[in-house]
Amino acid sequence: MWWPWLVLLAVVALVLCACLAMAVILYKNCQEPFESAFAALSDTGDGVEVQEVCHGRVFLPAQQSSNLGLVYLPGALVDARAYAPLCRDIANRSGCAVVLLDMPMRMATFGMSRISQAMREVTSVTRWAIGGHSLGGAAAAKFFMNAISASSELAIDEKRLLHAEVVALLLHAASVDASVSIDLSGLRDIFALQVLAENDEVHAVLAIKQEKLSDGNAGVTVTIEGGNHAGFGHYGPQTFPVPDGVSTIGLAEQQTQVADATINWLQAIDQRPSRIQ
Repeated sequence: MWWPWLVLLAVVALVLCACLAMAVILYKNCQEPFESAFAALSDTGDGVEVQEVCHGRVFLPAQQSSNLGLVYLPGALVDARAYAPLCRDIANRSGCAVVLLDMPMRMATFGMSRISQAMREVTSVTRWAIGGHSLGGAAAAKFFMNAISASSELAIDEKRLLHAEVVALLLHAASVDASVSIDLSGLRDIFALQVLAENDEVHAVLAIKQEKLSDGNAGVTVTIEGGNHAGFGHYGPQTFPVPDGVSTIGLAEQQTQVADATINWLQAIDQRPSRIQ
């Protein structure tokens, strides 16, 4: 009888059509960088050197005064280069190396293995913060929780191959999957920063309980008044998966405030001694 095969072919055709429709939707909503983002990848005279690393680039300040570094993951469907101005500013004013990664299909959750690969190439860094914008922050949270778990294979791999430690999580307008439990209680040398925007309509606010960020932890939540979701990068406007709110402070001001909060946090971490000598 042929009807079971016809049913199977019909199901396969429907699945393929659905996948094609989703691919078209995602492609139409890809976010490209502003021209201002490309300028941050060249020599601007601020002393920051941009070097290529595996699947990305690293911003190295002229006076790298810290052994602390930051790996930054882009938001979903956003060209990673849109975050170049922010990453360059953070590197320049914090004295920390900042790695900005490209992710497969512009989806940070598909490129988790790239994080460790890039870290290994920046040998001057022995302590790492991992973070990102939107979906990039959610992916960073998964990497972070695995890395600080003493029993995880990832943590063992980090210590054996990197001779480095992951000590901090940075969330820029980021939500975290419900399966990822962020519990920093009792971890006095682990740090977290969440930067939100008042007019961000794209992602729900991630609630990190105050007790998990208290005592010795440099756990901070900062809200940018008048900022929106796309203002964390040089791209926009963003209309997917829902329309973003309208920024009332402008891109330059939001970028400065986001960078200020991140730099102050990194400098607070840098004052703490490293566990790896």
